[in-house]
Amino acid sequence: MNFFLQLNGKIILLILIFLVLFSLFFLKNYTEKANMNINDNIENINDKTNNDIINPKFSLNSNKEIIEVTAESGNFISSDLIQLNKNVKFKSKKFEIFSNKVLVNNKTQTAESNTDAKFLSKNTEILSEGFKINEKGNKIQFNGKTKIILEE
Repeated sequence: MNFFLQLNGKIILLILIFLVLFSLFFLKNYTEKANMNINDNIENINDKTNNDIINPKFSLNSNKEIIEVTAESGNFISSDLIQLNKNVKFKSKKFEIFSNKVLVNNKTQTAESNTDAKFLSKNTEILSEGFKINEKGNKIQFNGKTKIILEE
């Protein structure tokens, strides 16, 4: 009978050791995932707190048409200048322009970007390293290497 008590004691000890190791493994994985989520949340908060405007939306008005401007975020550079960031979009009835960083002057109703841009219009796509919108949206100039794709 003494032999069975010793055997049961060893089995119980092995089970306890297994449970402790198993618990430590899952606790480690859980804390790593929690830390990753906390870091992601802090990064998202920093992105939002470093911006003056979240999801800005306004328009450039010309005599011919209205160009709607949207972005994920923006910062005021001065009373007239706004730096738009992330998924910046200029949209009118005739065209759309996409970029990730654009400087807009509200006073002169102009915009300028030195980052990759994509222009879309009926049967036309233009890829460039930047652009300038002048004369309240009546004139668009593409900068840097520019590729024009025309569809038939």
